[in-house]
Amino acid sequence: MQPDISVIITTYNTAGYIQRAVDSALSQSGVVVEVILVDDVSSDNSWSVIESLTDPRIRKLKMDKNGGPSGARNAALALAQAPWVAVLDSDDSFAAGRLERLLRQLSESKADIIIDNLMVCHEEDGASFPMFDPARLQAMPSLSLADFIAGNQVFLGGYTLGYAKPIFSRAFLQQHQLSYDPDIRIGEDYFLLASALALGARCVVNAEASYNYTVRKGSISHRLRSTDVERISACDQKLLARFKLDAAAQTAQTQRTHNLHEAFAFSELVQAIKDRNIKGCVQAVALCPSCLIQLWRPISVRLQRLRKKVA
Repeated sequence: MQPDISVIITTYNTAGYIQRAVDSALSQSGVVVEVILVDDVSSDNSWSVIESLTDPRIRKLKMDKNGGPSGARNAALALAQAPWVAVLDSDDSFAAGRLERLLRQLSESKADIIIDNLMVCHEEDGASFPMFDPARLQAMPSLSLADFIAGNQVFLGGYTLGYAKPIFSRAFLQQHQLSYDPDIRIGEDYFLLASALALGARCVVNAEASYNYTVRKGSISHRLRSTDVERISACDQKLLARFKLDAAAQTAQTQRTHNLHEAFAFSELVQAIKDRNIKGCVQAVALCPSCLIQLWRPISVRLQRLRKKVA
């Protein structure tokens, strides 16, 4: 039977989560699902877990060499057969009924892409909450390029719209020869969706949180290194070289560029403080004086950890 949607799951050292992710995709009601599992040269037993799965709706691929999220997802996209493609991180899961609901909205709106809210699920204490304020998404029935850039301004902690897990029209991706940039290992989702929007894709929004985003036990917030910021900035430049932004998108991009500059200086400042490099501290502050204000973030995190220990 022809699948309605191809669910792409790429794995890298997530053996303990793969079964849950696959089950959440295959148990979706009202739609015909195929799951494409790609192992990105894991060093744990992820591939053994994948090989043990026998459901005929699963297609499996083991990469010859590690290609990062972009490379593995592109390999999966090449195998997809359904008219719609959804990405599911191997340590996350779908809520029941997610795919049927979103595909119905796509059909009714005749859109090319849809995004929804995410439920943040902490393994540590079992806490869960919507990643984005539902009212914010309800006020945004469709997502423009300007909206998307404006929703991706934070680089020093917190969630951005780049965390969203869109469902794409495979025909739109093929028509415009769109795929994940293999040079990107941080923010690959952002650049694919931004490129699609720049090419005129129509993206609708669903405010319900039905993608379960796992914050693993013992996980600590990832701080972007200056090299990470440089890579993101370089990808922004590639995007800007390829597409001409309208006025609203350009205004949002100008602010994003400033925030990336600040994030770079902050990363340099934090490293200089760790190295007790006074000259490096001075240089970082001279590069972007406002990066000093951002020092409250790590101080706040340390205070929160201290309060938990005292409690």
